[in-house]
Amino acid sequence: MIQHYKKAYNTISNHMFSNNPFTWVYGLSVTILALCVLIILSFSDTLVLFDQGMYNGQLGEKLFSNYNLFYVFGWEDLGYSKAIAIVILLIVASGWRPRFTGILHWWVTASFFHASSLLEGGDQIAMILTLLLIPVTLLDHRKWHWQACDKFSEYKKFVGNLMFVLVAIQMSLLYLNAVTDKIYVSEEWKVGSAFYYYVNDAFFSYPSGWTHL
Repeated sequence: MIQHYKKAYNTISNHMFSNNPFTWVYGLSVTILALCVLIILSFSDTLVLFDQGMYNGQLGEKLFSNYNLFYVFGWEDLGYSKAIAIVILLIVASGWRPRFTGILHWWVTASFFHASSLLEGGDQIAMILTLLLIPVTLLDHRKWHWQACDKFSEYKKFVGNLMFVLVAIQMSLLYLNAVTDKIYVSEEWKVGSAFYYYVNDAFFSYPSGWTHL
């Protein structure tokens, strides 16, 4: 039994210190996270995403307000903040210099989450994931996150793999919570009829033109 646990420990240890997490796969995940917020900012009107009432005397009461990108120029010049966010997300999505863009990526997603009045769970997930990926990006010395490179120390590989384990745990707990909440709170989710309601809902369902396909 002791040898079995020792073998398992050695296997995990070798993986954590030897497996290279700095690959194009991790780069693709960063690009997707950046594109999600980028699409929202690019194709949504400012008045839809942000509420002017949040800018009138309430900034001091909000956590993160002093460093929030969307509060820097105020309501009248909110377009400048939006433009800066779009430029940052374009650079992040391109994969250039992840060591410098990782923190900026989190800054944009966190600023959007704390400033926007039109949010969903995905925005919070993006903020959490970009925060967990900061240690990985800081240790990534590649010029582009699409490049193949194995010249990373065991320490960097361990930190990178550890953060990906934390990301996996975070996402597992998130979906476990979503499943248990739906099963125990709503009978419709338990029997499967909730899917029918969502498909036929005017707000959540597919476009009306698709009904003839």
